Amino acid sequence: MTLAYLTRLSWRNVWRQPRRSGILILTVAVGTLSLLGSFAFMDGMMRQMLDGAVVLDGGTVQIAHEDYQQNPTLEQTVAVPAQYPTSIVAASPEIRFSGMGQSASQSVGARVIGIDTMAHPGVSDIRDRIEEGGGPLRSRGVWIGAEMAKRLRLRIGDRFVLMASDIQADVQAAAFDVVGIFRPADTRFDRSTVFLTIEDARRLTGIKAPQVSTISLKHHEEVPLNDVVDALSQQFIGQSTAILTWQDRNAWLEMSLQAYDQFAIFLAIILFVAVAFTFANAFLMVMLERMRETGVVMAIGLRPALVRLAYIIESLITATSGIILALLLGTPVYLWLNHTGIDLGSFATGLNAYGIDATVYPSLDANRVWMSLIVIFLFTTIAVVYPAMKASRTQIVEALRHV
Repeated sequence: MTLAYLTRLSWRNVWRQPRRSGILILTVAVGTLSLLGSFAFMDGMMRQMLDGAVVLDGGTVQIAHEDYQQNPTLEQTVAVPAQYPTSIVAASPEIRFSGMGQSASQSVGARVIGIDTMAHPGVSDIRDRIEEGGGPLRSRGVWIGAEMAKRLRLRIGDRFVLMASDIQADVQAAAFDVVGIFRPADTRFDRSTVFLTIEDARRLTGIKAPQVSTISLKHHEEVPLNDVVDALSQQFIGQSTAILTWQDRNAWLEMSLQAYDQFAIFLAIILFVAVAFTFANAFLMVMLERMRETGVVMAIGLRPALVRLAYIIESLITATSGIILALLLGTPVYLWLNHTGIDLGSFATGLNAYGIDATVYPSLDANRVWMSLIVIFLFTTIAVVYPAMKASRTQIVEALRHV
């Protein structure tokens, strides 16, 4: 008896009880939609957290003095190289320091980043997040966060005074015009960060070219990050330089992503254990209903192994039907939400504390989808092993007597 014949037989068996098969297919579809929907929502949030840490500030790789991460002072600088490895698509030299921002009525602590206005857009999308002003960053102009602007009561065109210690430990002050107000998802970035031109930063801090605090880099996505780090390490060998990936700079985010990956597996297992019990119960009923016909086909020569295989094929057809139904129903919804986003404005304050925007755009990773499909097929197959084994051990004489 060929596999094709068993497949046709199993297909017919699926639809002999359309109500029961429909319930099983719907169970798989609901489980699949719940699992992939949860993954899409959580992947969307994680992607926003990652974008906030990588795209907004520091790039995928950052070059800094070897002591800068532990002691970020003005003395810890690196020289801007003449060229970079071919895996680097954009590089932004930056001068970073702490200072005090002041308006006519208030003062707040400021995290200041002096940027090359031509190079920085290739690494960061902060320009796209400007909601007021939007003009190019110019000499004696600054971009500030919306939360800082609110606390200092500043608007576009207002005067902003920045005080900071220079490389000689002397206090310097300079007045700037507010030319842009940005609103990132991360409130910590929003309430304290100030952008100015790297030339203004050099005048304020006394750091001379070509020295900078950090160099933020963006690499080709096709090139593994470890290969990029190795190439940069070779270029800067013998220098007091550290090559920092986004994981090195954001250990808490790396731990969060690892914990989420483990949670995703746990969620998939828990959800489809419940589905598996539904399958097991339904196929036990199938086994009892078909006991007489199982005895007949075994009496005419069907081997027990083929009986077990027929049950497994039937479960795979049912699971596949459920997955197809879930994809047909879920794909249009996913594409729509991926375009419009899910508005979580009611939770904006809490989400922004973790670098997540009030509008979450669901996003599904292909590996996550394949992992889900493997779990679905694995558990629905395991669920029918016991009913299949029980059916294959049917005593022919007893089965023929079964009514």
